[in-house]
Amino acid sequence: MTIQVTGVLRNPIGQPLINAVIRITALETKAVLAMISSKIELDVTAAYDFSLENGKYQVEFLQTDQYHKIAYIDVNDTSISPSTLEDLISLDGYCTVEAKECAS
Repeated sequence: MTIQVTGVLRNPIGQPLINAVIRITALETKAVLAMISSKIELDVTAAYDFSLENGKYQVEFLQTDQYHKIAYIDVNDTSISPSTLEDLISLDGYCTVEAKECAS
């Protein structure tokens, strides 16, 4: 199954994160090789629109020349399409920056 992931990347106070970069890394999937990454470069609208196959992925955000883990997400046959990154993260867990680990 493939789902569409679409939305606007925003900071904690709701402002679009213009010209940001999201990196999605495949961890476990039959569609692509594990550890293959894709970058989504956002424009001045901070909008993103991409598709994901069933599998487990790591989501990162580029900030001050360094990627920071945001979450691990699991796309499966029960995933809703279209979804936002926020929808997928709230279902599957988040990463704590301070502890540098992810929890679900």
